[in-house]
Amino acid sequence: MTSLKHTPNSVDWPSPSRGWYVVGVLFIAYTFSFIDRQIIVLMVGPIKQDLGLSDTQISLLHGMAFAVFYTLFGLPLGRLMDLYNRRRLITVGVTLWSLMTAACGLMNSFLGLFGCRIGVGVGEAALSPGAYSLIADYFPREKRGRALSVYSLGITVGVGLAFIFGGIVIDVVSVQDTLTFPLLGDIAPWQAAFIVVGLPGLLAAALVMTIREPLRREQMLKADGNHHVTVSEVFLFIRERWLAFGTLFVGLGLLSMASYALMAWFPTMFIRRFAWTPGEIGIAYGLIMAIAGSIGVFAGGAFSDYLTRRGSKNAAMQTILLSSIFTLGFGVAAPILPTPQLCLAALAAASFFIVAPYGLAPVAIQAMTPNQMRGLISALYLFTINIFGLGLGSTSVALITDFIFADEAKVGWSIAVAIGVEVPLAILVIAIGMKAYRACSYESASQ
Repeated sequence: MTSLKHTPNSVDWPSPSRGWYVVGVLFIAYTFSFIDRQIIVLMVGPIKQDLGLSDTQISLLHGMAFAVFYTLFGLPLGRLMDLYNRRRLITVGVTLWSLMTAACGLMNSFLGLFGCRIGVGVGEAALSPGAYSLIADYFPREKRGRALSVYSLGITVGVGLAFIFGGIVIDVVSVQDTLTFPLLGDIAPWQAAFIVVGLPGLLAAALVMTIREPLRREQMLKADGNHHVTVSEVFLFIRERWLAFGTLFVGLGLLSMASYALMAWFPTMFIRRFAWTPGEIGIAYGLIMAIAGSIGVFAGGAFSDYLTRRGSKNAAMQTILLSSIFTLGFGVAAPILPTPQLCLAALAAASFFIVAPYGLAPVAIQAMTPNQMRGLISALYLFTINIFGLGLGSTSVALITDFIFADEAKVGWSIAVAIGVEVPLAILVIAIGMKAYRACSYESASQ
């Protein structure tokens, strides 16, 4: 029989200022990660033209090349986070993905870009499993919703900055057919954009090294008094709680498909349908994500903490379910409304709700999971949502456009169809798991 052994009360939690410093540094790293993974969506046109690619090939560069290796390497890296120094592992990851993003700017073929996107995925796989575990050791349970949601603001801020600055860079450099860089010679404007956004991530790697590795808390005490947990014991733990973990992972995976369907193709829809430049839609979408999305993430975490203080045993899941219901209507409407203004207004509402679950799912996982398992189980969660989201979300829209509508001008309808199928399935799956999650969360919290 296993139980959670909490750190004695005589060992105080780290000071709030230190905890929020850690959250701030990890937020900066997460922001850079989303800038580097998302910048490609504003360069669909010039990359297709220069390399002669289809929408499906572009979706593979944005999704599958990144997602498969992000998820596969995430599992062993998650396990390493449970065993070794999390700060050092994260630093190596940030350095790798930043260099590989810049290396995308040196490629002039589909295979070359595909390989570099693999490198970006491998590097980014080190961040979130370690970040979730670190933050859980800096904040008690009733304060984790806000802390993990602030970290998750890296999604909205990173995507927003990728669109804003990526669009500006592309518009500025696109006035020339080629640019001349020292040592590199003449390169295309889209290649220059990769280099410009990739190299500053090395500053984030330096910041991560200033974090202190905290005391590991809420460890599982085995019957023999040993704290060490094997991989097989982790999977046994999950199997005994399969409904709670399974519905959380699959439900968030389906929501991730809808999120990436919208994020990956909404800018291209605007460029094709309304003849906006990448800079124009980049600034508009970037501001919406950075403002409306960020408010949504933080509001979701604050609301979950409020429900927790009032005694709810599944506050995070309740908030995820509520936000998913609102996502459905606004997400379907945003890409098909008749004017740019209406599309952007619906996008702002959809962005508020669609990203809130990504700050709350880690809260739910930490509430169910002992310390020695958090890295690997978080990696399994990220494995699932990224196979669904990055691997299938973008590609599902491209396949609908290429093979059902057979008209790239219909990409907005493809987005609407994808969201209209994926979000209702997510709502159903999450609702099925609510009772199981409440039981597991209560069990973890009470021992």
